[in-house]
Amino acid sequence: ASGNVGIGTTVPGAPLNVTSAYSSEALTTSLKLSTIGGYSSSAGTSLDFGSDQGTYPTWLTAQIAGRKDGGDWRGALEFSTNNDASATDLVRRLKINGNGDISFYEDTGTTQKFFWDSSAEALGIGTSSPALTLALSGGTGSAPAASGTTQNGTFRIRTAANGVLDMGSVSATGAGWLQAADQTNLAISYNLLLNPNGGNVGIG
Repeated sequence: ASGNVGIGTTVPGAPLNVTSAYSSEALTTSLKLSTIGGYSSSAGTSLDFGSDQGTYPTWLTAQIAGRKDGGDWRGALEFSTNNDASATDLVRRLKINGNGDISFYEDTGTTQKFFWDSSAEALGIGTSSPALTLALSGGTGSAPAASGTTQNGTFRIRTAANGVLDMGSVSATGAGWLQAADQTNLAISYNLLLNPNGGNVGIG
């Protein structure tokens, strides 16, 4: 079979073209996906994307899912992609909770690595429980590397040149460190400037 299907239009421009009436400064519902018969926690429905339906009818390349997210009416939106393990193996990449929290996941789709806590208005990188406005967690917990190109820190600042300012902490002692170095050769250290334009520095 061939041809397009139009709902709300007599000139469909795609295989399925749904058109709804315009409403000034407001959204109009053109398509609704829903379930019937129950509403258990985390259940929901999805919009699935695939390729080559004729040869690979079960192939899924990506998915956008709407789930119940606890509470009475609260919902969540999830985005998943196929990680190439199988035709139907989808891995969660992004989740937006009903309370406004936003999570980005690592390669396996199980651990939150970039997390926005909406109630605390805090961003966590490497942690899903940021205690400050910006919290970073990671690194090896060791002193700064003195050779090679792999640093032990958690945070790096760099410009277009190779000079970087790395920051980290030592797990065994709790000591924090700053190290200015060359990213192509960490054996090369640079000066660290504090208030180079003037002003006092308080210690203790």
